[in-house]
Amino acid sequence: MIIAGLISWFYRYENKAPMLKDLIPMFVVFALGLQNACGRFFAKDVLAPTTVMTGNVTQLIIDLTGYLKNKDLEKQNLKLRVVHAMYVILPFLIGCISGGLITRTVGLVSVVFIGLLMLLLARN
Repeated sequence: MIIAGLISWFYRYENKAPMLKDLIPMFVVFALGLQNACGRFFAKDVLAPTTVMTGNVTQLIIDLTGYLKNKDLEKQNLKLRVVHAMYVILPFLIGCISGGLITRTVGLVSVVFIGLLMLLLARN
């Protein structure tokens, strides 16, 4: 992430060669692959896997539909499951929106901040 951001920063005013336009996203994809691997190898240290958001949202919709449809004791259990799902989905959504706005404002160089944040968190 840091490498991709630095390349974006150093070449921000130049006419980027097609190779750089392909290289920068590949560095980001590689970093995301490393994050996925760390989530699998160190599953006990990670709160929730970041690669299963589609499954989390699908389960939330299923639970929400069940909550709205049921009128018995299971409704309380479904309400609790919906609330717990929101603890994972809402921070992810807020991060996606803020990351998109920051990247739109600053540019692709914003991935440097993510890389530095990951380094700081890894040290703890």
